[in-house]
Amino acid sequence: MGYLWYAKGDPLLFSKAEAVDWNRAFRYPWVGIHDALHALFVPGPLQISNAINISSFFVSAIILGSNWKRLPLHYALFAMVLIIFPLCYPIGTIDALSAIPRYMLIVFPVVIISASWKQQRLATLCLAVSLALFTFNVMLFICHYWVA
Repeated sequence: MGYLWYAKGDPLLFSKAEAVDWNRAFRYPWVGIHDALHALFVPGPLQISNAINISSFFVSAIILGSNWKRLPLHYALFAMVLIIFPLCYPIGTIDALSAIPRYMLIVFPVVIISASWKQQRLATLCLAVSLALFTFNVMLFICHYWVA
């Protein structure tokens, strides 16, 4: 932002370009969730992508929401900001939460919570689901179908 202010005279130029070129502008977080849930039930090629996007958001939010007391307060607040911020910049209405799984990967306090689970069955279930999703995403990436 400092460079944009120095070079172009507008520190928020990136935000304006994002709104014009990518159709991403600030909206309330629930607008993107609503659009994604609505698009989930519209037949089309983006249903699988919308399902992955919505589920990655809800899994991260549920894990954080149900276990936030296990974390120091600053980690919990940081994770909450990391989860909510991408929701504030949806892409249109058809694929509103595009690339949200990529943004949820950096919410490391959720990983800390998951690593602290002591139940072996839950840990095994998480590992199995993660392995299945990883394999599925690698296959999509190899086929040049989905990159987020």
